[in-house]
Amino acid sequence: MNRRRFHLERIILEILNSRDVDFDQSKKLEKLRLGNDGEQNVRGIIAQFEEIDAIHDILFEVDGSYFQIDHLIISGNHLIIFDAKYYSTDVYIKNGEWYLDDLQIKNPLTSLNNTVNQHLKKLLYYHGMQLKIYGYIIWCNENAYIYGLEKKLPIIQLNRLEECLQKLSRHRVSMYTAADIFELRSRYNPFLKHYPEKLDTLKKGLNCPKCFSLLGERSRKKYICRSCGESYHLADIVFKNLQYYCLVKGDNAFDNIKFHKFIGEVINKRTLEKYFTKWKQQNSIIYIKKLKYRLNDSYF
Repeated sequence: MNRRRFHLERIILEILNSRDVDFDQSKKLEKLRLGNDGEQNVRGIIAQFEEIDAIHDILFEVDGSYFQIDHLIISGNHLIIFDAKYYSTDVYIKNGEWYLDDLQIKNPLTSLNNTVNQHLKKLLYYHGMQLKIYGYIIWCNENAYIYGLEKKLPIIQLNRLEECLQKLSRHRVSMYTAADIFELRSRYNPFLKHYPEKLDTLKKGLNCPKCFSLLGERSRKKYICRSCGESYHLADIVFKNLQYYCLVKGDNAFDNIKFHKFIGEVINKRTLEKYFTKWKQQNSIIYIKKLKYRLNDSYF
């Protein structure tokens, strides 16, 4: 499975969890939330280095195989990928095998090696890009220990990541940019599960992009989240929920009336039509036919 699937899967499950009392995925959500927190910590540390060219959470495809990269950095003629891992408890390594609570688990270094030496190397070769590729596991839970860890293994503790990035930031400028690599991404995710059949039965409202709870009080053209305190301009939060709607639906095409039912009476149909007119002018959505539109870009 790939990380981008996990990221989008979490958004879908958060939306359903907040709107459907019978949809119980609490254990799965908790696992996804912990993993996402680890990735955000890594992303935050990388962001401190403005001179480092990086992209995050990107899906590629080569020869029919899809693979995900959490964090990708270009430094000189090197391409470095970081795979963020968050385990809730200690892990034991014995004879190359990984164990968690006495149960054997998949060795993340095997997946990392496949990404580096099979998929990514082949992808760059196909596009004539000559970069040396290095891959590392970022160990995100500082309270979990790795027993049997050998120094030669490409695993970096989160508290040492900043030191490693300082060394990378001193490398010369590369002939390629992160934007060049980004253009190679796959725009299709074959693994993600959508729930179009649930849209008509879900609780109405607008989800907060920060905590995913349904927003509460409205002050003029702003909405305030009762759970986390974040506030949003009405037009912005409606568009974000349009993206959520299409993500749950699994289709960029949408119907004006059905989307209005999804968000409920938070705004009237006339205001929503004004937003659609504005978004068409901004090329954020594309008009298909009467009451039918398509998102120009989305999460999937």
